[in-house]
Amino acid sequence: MPLTPFLQSARSRITILGINPLLPQLEKSAGFFAALLSENPGLRLTILYESDSENFFQALSTDSAFFLKAHKDRIDHRDRIDSPDFQIQGLEDGIKAAAAAATACEKPLQEKITDRVIIRQFNLRLPVNIIRVDERLWYCVTTHTSPSISSYMEVFPESSLYEELLSYLDFVTDSGRGGIYLSEPGEELIEVYDHIGIPRGILPRKAFYTTDFRGYAVWIFVFNRRGELLLHQRSRQTKDNQLLWDKSVGGHVDLGERDTSITARRELVEELFLPEAEFTDPLYAERVKAEMGDILNFGEWDPRKKPEKLFGSTFKELDPSDWVLFRATDEKGEPLTISIISNRKIRTAGTKAEEADRKTEEVVTKQTRYFIDLFFVISPEGCLDTAGQMKKQLGFSEKTGAAEDHKLASVPELGKLIEEAEKKGVRGETFTDDLLYIYSEHREMLERFSEFVRAVFR
Repeated sequence: MPLTPFLQSARSRITILGINPLLPQLEKSAGFFAALLSENPGLRLTILYESDSENFFQALSTDSAFFLKAHKDRIDHRDRIDSPDFQIQGLEDGIKAAAAAATACEKPLQEKITDRVIIRQFNLRLPVNIIRVDERLWYCVTTHTSPSISSYMEVFPESSLYEELLSYLDFVTDSGRGGIYLSEPGEELIEVYDHIGIPRGILPRKAFYTTDFRGYAVWIFVFNRRGELLLHQRSRQTKDNQLLWDKSVGGHVDLGERDTSITARRELVEELFLPEAEFTDPLYAERVKAEMGDILNFGEWDPRKKPEKLFGSTFKELDPSDWVLFRATDEKGEPLTISIISNRKIRTAGTKAEEADRKTEEVVTKQTRYFIDLFFVISPEGCLDTAGQMKKQLGFSEKTGAAEDHKLASVPELGKLIEEAEKKGVRGETFTDDLLYIYSEHREMLERFSEFVRAVFR
């Protein structure tokens, strides 16, 4: 049974939730969609395709003898749709090219066509596959056998199931509800955890403004060899906490990073070593991996063991380009993982005049929950020892908008800055919740590490 009869009559919308039953026919439909969109200026096309996790579980539900083949087949089909000829990631370009060839339409019309195409990865569980054509609905379910296009059944408006399916489609496409869990091809995805630390799924990073689940991240506090702490002012271009002063470096644990020391080293490279690569270098990942070799992981830092005596002679043998990484420990000497609710301030978009005057912007606070592993880093000699060296190391980061500004401060100086902001009533408008939390709850640890650095390198 061909796919196009389902869709030929569409005038206002086509929504496809779940593409597996439609493979491989969907791969061959770029020209059909292009022509249909060209003929109907009011038509919108939405395709929500299965995530790798959903494909894995669907394959796992089939006969075990066919598991690997079923999983590979689904990925192969999706990759072909993701190919230059007709790809999910570039479907807009595929439709534009097909439309140009089929209808010889002008560029403005091509652009209007691409504006009416939405392709997203569906990262929630997939309870049912749905095709919506205007107000008509078809559905099929996936059990221990793989459905095909012939498995779809039409549901009529007088049925309670019709309203349920329509409501579900509205939910998953609403940007304020289920739509926050949709992701564009290639968008950053993060593993999520329940409140006792068990991994439960993979969602886009933008979905983390919630306390329903937890993310996993690292916080890194970089000290120069004089024991001064590097602080950074968040960029005005970032989504939350714009222009607030924050810890040295922080970031989410990426998928596949089973040791957060790898995350810490990667984040340090991305933020301090190669800030320009994120914007300009096509070999960014390779460069990050290469530079990570200059960050030496010395394991856990336990101040009870008088580490300055242990590391004094070792540090004398460091290469001039070597950075030193330690994992923070708790009072028992165990690796420190913080469980925190963090407030994120988000400034609403306004007119250019309003954006020029930050006082008139509306600020919305959203809470997030995280598990945080804490790391300390010591920079090489001559890298962050002075304000001039700091600007040389981090100037491009500020120029490109990755950060607004940086400063060096001793831990007591940081305390004075926080006290001054408190007296002026702008504590929360000057520093992030994260930095205030660390200073409040772990100031002694920061001071001890600063003393350790000064003792080792004096």
